[in-house]
Amino acid sequence: MAGPRTLTACACAALALVLCAPAAASAGGWSVSALPAGAGAPSSFAEPGVASGPGGLTVVNASTANSGAPATFWLSHDAGAHWGRGFAIGDASTGDSDVAIGPDGTIYALVLGYGASPPAQPSNPTVLVYRSRDGSHWLGPASFPPPRGADQPDRPWLAVAGGRVLVFNSEGGGNIVAWRSTDGGASFQGPVPVTGGPDAQAGLALGSRPLVDPARPSRIALLYETAGGAAPPVGLSQLTDLAGALLDEGEEPLWEFPLTQLWLAGSEDGGATWSNRPVLDASSAFGGGTLGHLLPASATDRAGNLYVVLSVRPGGTRETRLVILHSRSSTRCSATSRAPSPPRSDPGAGSTSRAGSPSSSIASTAAMIFPP
Repeated sequence: MAGPRTLTACACAALALVLCAPAAASAGGWSVSALPAGAGAPSSFAEPGVASGPGGLTVVNASTANSGAPATFWLSHDAGAHWGRGFAIGDASTGDSDVAIGPDGTIYALVLGYGASPPAQPSNPTVLVYRSRDGSHWLGPASFPPPRGADQPDRPWLAVAGGRVLVFNSEGGGNIVAWRSTDGGASFQGPVPVTGGPDAQAGLALGSRPLVDPARPSRIALLYETAGGAAPPVGLSQLTDLAGALLDEGEEPLWEFPLTQLWLAGSEDGGATWSNRPVLDASSAFGGGTLGHLLPASATDRAGNLYVVLSVRPGGTRETRLVILHSRSSTRCSATSRAPSPPRSDPGAGSTSRAGSPSSSIASTAAMIFPP
């Protein structure tokens, strides 16, 4: 996402990708490597990502922190022991990027770009997808049908699921949609609506990285935050005001995005159709609270269990706490559901509490609260 999120992520990404000193190993068994930037390339990066594939293939991507330069990608063919110099794919300046690797080792790279590359969109971002079998020779960008580009895409993600390549993006902060490719990323069809719960379209909605069930690749999950039934709802007309408050040094810093609900979108058929269920309503679970960050972090294990961590701001305070939700028994995204009940013990104690009943959208959910 170009704009406010990039500003907050820039410093952390720059430290992680540029300033770390190379070392063979560090305490705790972690090896540390500095990723070499390309000659004359920007040295400030934002919102990095990483993907691993067969044979030790590893790819890192990062946007270039509002510099107007293309995204940067790094390749390793030995599981990160050695890295090639950073390079750009295409010529579009970008605020977002992503990368995915297919089971056959094909690399898929995505940028949310402004630039002269077809289709030219000098004033509107366009999702551009490229593909490569060796990391040196790239094909693309892939073709998309309308309304590609005209829908104001934001925070796009890539996923490879069951022989299909999928692109997800928010449409101007509203609906989240998916585009599907069955020809190895050369062309995409869609868009397919991903979100659509009764409270999910009251305003801003942004999705996390899609998760593919390793045991059943046709099963995909995507967690997203929304303004829900907030009054007044946040809509596109207010996004400029939100960005202005963040960028105006004369204004008091904006410390709250008025998002209140966490939802789970799930597909059992490789992204062709989707169901939506609520997971958490912070306004009721935390005394009028809100979600403290625009994007939840999520992961899945080999058994298909889901994990999500998000920042929550209880009502009446500016402090935030981290909440971890864990699916304990099921990943069936289409199950009937209700949001987990609020913790029964002191949230400041870092204790664990069970959800109300085993009918959650992440079935039988456990929640752990970390103090600020």
